[in-house]
Amino acid sequence: SPIASTQRNLSATPISISAIMASDPPIKRARTNGGSSGNRNNGGDSSVNNGKDDDDDRSNKNIILDPITSHVLTQSDKLASTYRNGTPYPHGMIRDFCKAGFMEKILTELKHNSKVKFKETDLFRVYQSVDLGNLEYGSELATNMPALMKLKSAIYSQEFRNFVEGITGLNPGTLTNEVDCAANCHAKGCHLLCHDDVIGTRKVSYIIYLTDPSPTWTDEDGGRLELYDAVDEKTDHGVDTTTTVTPRFVPGALPVKTILPEFNSMAYFVVKPGVSFHSVQEVFCDRPRLSIQGWYHAEDTPEQMENATLQRLKSAEKGEDTEGGFEEMASPSSSSEDADNLNQELNQEDRAFLGRYINAAYLADESMGEMRTRFEEESSVKLRHFLLDEWNAKIGGAFAKEDERDKLGRDRPASDYSIGTSDRWKAVGPAHKQRFLQYQPTKDQICDDSDPNNGTGEYLHHLRRTLFQSSSFGKWLGFITSLGHPLGQRGKVRRFRPGHDYTVAHYGVLTTNSV
Repeated sequence: SPIASTQRNLSATPISISAIMASDPPIKRARTNGGSSGNRNNGGDSSVNNGKDDDDDRSNKNIILDPITSHVLTQSDKLASTYRNGTPYPHGMIRDFCKAGFMEKILTELKHNSKVKFKETDLFRVYQSVDLGNLEYGSELATNMPALMKLKSAIYSQEFRNFVEGITGLNPGTLTNEVDCAANCHAKGCHLLCHDDVIGTRKVSYIIYLTDPSPTWTDEDGGRLELYDAVDEKTDHGVDTTTTVTPRFVPGALPVKTILPEFNSMAYFVVKPGVSFHSVQEVFCDRPRLSIQGWYHAEDTPEQMENATLQRLKSAEKGEDTEGGFEEMASPSSSSEDADNLNQELNQEDRAFLGRYINAAYLADESMGEMRTRFEEESSVKLRHFLLDEWNAKIGGAFAKEDERDKLGRDRPASDYSIGTSDRWKAVGPAHKQRFLQYQPTKDQICDDSDPNNGTGEYLHHLRRTLFQSSSFGKWLGFITSLGHPLGQRGKVRRFRPGHDYTVAHYGVLTTNSV
């Protein structure tokens, strides 16, 4: 369902990762597709499989990089090449990042020693530790996590920053000694919506995955890193080389590539406004998706900061609204003088028409007066059981069939991003603000509510066109709001798929807290 609040902290008290794991014992999820489709879009074209064979000859390597598999450090040219060729934007994936057995030690240390806090906003839902950069050697927590401290020393070191500059194509000296690092725990239902990571001087994003390797993480578990193509916000297409107008880019509605959070692997990419769009798919399984995640910083902020997703979400400027324009509302057949009358009453013809759709209780004069008073006092009214039972049955029966067909709902998440899409149900973005399926009827589609082959889209389209755009409904709405007959209207028929779709509730007034 849509995410519908701006800032929530449901658990201010830090808890251990092991406690999160113990709260719901792992249950093997039933597979619906005959097993994992782990090969699908798993980042293979921009990764290097380094094997688990460690080279113990470290005579020419600084001891500070000892936790990292030597094979990684000797393949910087190959890593740089596959990074440059990554799509939809340059990115890399290093498998077997640390020496055999080392990451298992870190996983154990984090489970039993690290404390995490639950954080939730419109954009994310996650358990997060304190900044590991603040862990001081000799402290009790650092003493209890020696393997983690060794890894921290390695990835914070000048030597490794030089390595990161080389494999990402950055000029030497681009990265400063400012590094962010935290342990993230995405439990069941946790996610991170689409964004580009641009805040301040962040330059390179990295994610080291610690997902428990037994059993192997699969598509059905969720939690994939999702990468999005950049499309022109005006045309919803890619880069147009035939025009001299500088476009502004937004993420497409659906990810074009996904990467499994494989144990002991590291994903990374340069952070760029309007380019590095990515998200974390909702976790569907009962096991937590653990990772160490952070950013390397540069001296200066990137160019075109105004195109960063966070800046645009916080902006209330013209063009940031995704609702579209208004269409003219059907006018009452009476005189213009009557149309402007706030107390214009419904005639028998209006009541008969509205009675075909709306609960009779809401058409009674006494109820309408009560609704009007409530609206004048509170500026909103919630009307339960608004439609007639027969319409509830039609719509409810149709979407129950469609959910069963698509295997959605009842705790049955779908790893197929195109599920439910068709020639009339289209995925709508941009993903940093919203994603849902929108019903798009044919131009001359007739609204026939009696067709037994109707689906949810046809029924809701009929209601939108026939009821909610009618002059009779305009008169009813004008009376109960005291605002008179509406001049225009806009609306959409939408479907939200569990695990896939959402809306950012209040872009323009988002929290400034980052994660």
